[in-house]
Amino acid sequence: MRVGTISQSEKTTTEGVAAPVEEARAAVHDQAVAHVDETSGRQGGKRAGLWVAVTSMVTVLLSRMSRGGQGARALLSAHCSGLLVTDRSSAYNW
Repeated sequence: MRVGTISQSEKTTTEGVAAPVEEARAAVHDQAVAHVDETSGRQGGKRAGLWVAVTSMVTVLLSRMSRGGQGARALLSAHCSGLLVTDRSSAYNW
């Protein structure tokens, strides 16, 4: 398989799941309780963060090049109305 084929497949898959992922992310906002956490890792040789939000209805994973507040905001936005369970990381202080 050629590298270009892999890149095109990745792009097509990303586009194909974009709407359901956004729907799941939006569903987190409406839940009474959401558990969130983040961990560090490497992506392309650079530090990255993997974010997760878990509710009784949906689990959402989000990869970002940071473990800072930008990742938390991208995962949760400002529309969460329920209880947010965290490890008290400063990333959630916004």
